[in-house]
Amino acid sequence: MEEYLESCCCFDTSQYSGVPDTAPCPGSINVPKAVEKLDALKNEGRMAEAVAFTVKQKDLAQSLGDWRGKLTMLSELVGMYRHTGDRAAAVRDCSEAMDILRDHGLGKTVTGATVLLNCATTMSCFGLEKEAIPVFAHVARVYRSELDPSDYRFAGLFNNMAITYTQIREYENAERCYKIALSVLKNCIHPENDMAVTMCNLADLYYMTDPEDGRVYDGMEKAWTLLNTPDLPRDGYYRYTLSRCVSAFDKFGYFRYSWALKEILEASDEDH
Repeated sequence: MEEYLESCCCFDTSQYSGVPDTAPCPGSINVPKAVEKLDALKNEGRMAEAVAFTVKQKDLAQSLGDWRGKLTMLSELVGMYRHTGDRAAAVRDCSEAMDILRDHGLGKTVTGATVLLNCATTMSCFGLEKEAIPVFAHVARVYRSELDPSDYRFAGLFNNMAITYTQIREYENAERCYKIALSVLKNCIHPENDMAVTMCNLADLYYMTDPEDGRVYDGMEKAWTLLNTPDLPRDGYYRYTLSRCVSAFDKFGYFRYSWALKEILEASDEDH
């Protein structure tokens, strides 16, 4: 991992240095309560209401001088805008969140780096891949200095970096990132869901460079085996994983596997 990070393009870390601001804010919103309500709205599929609620909480935090609460709400909004497709709002709020991190010296903390990861992922989603890559690299350096190398957060980071590199056709970098993510995931508890998604993405990457590459089909077989791990919990996250993998099984002609996954998803819909 360290050898790979040394080759990443540089990020102007001077903007994100300094001592983290620990001074109390004049007032504050109730972040846990706000996040609880936000999660409830999202779980009910009421995304428009979730966005409106979070915007109100962000504005309330602003009026109270609560930059910490505002940062949390901005980070939530950035993630939601990826799902709603609101590019202008996403780019605006990414910029505002990054300004707060810079102004309050949080750029080299794990909390700050995680917000930057969210922003970089969103930037990549909306066509700003080249701007996102150095931000990802900065996050990787912060994580490397602050977290255990086996921490699951590295997997999310490198998976998102891999997707971004794929989008700009830097396939060798993408492959390295996927392999780093897999090496982290294998040490996590019940890693099969995320490993299956990563294997599907890696298979697709190999297909882009060579449709006859045997690793495409090896990867899909491994993904299928992972999804059928006997002690893997068949919960909501499992069903979400299946929904992400189905299209890959269809694409590569694994129709029997795809049909089996769709049956599970349809049965789940009937139960709910």
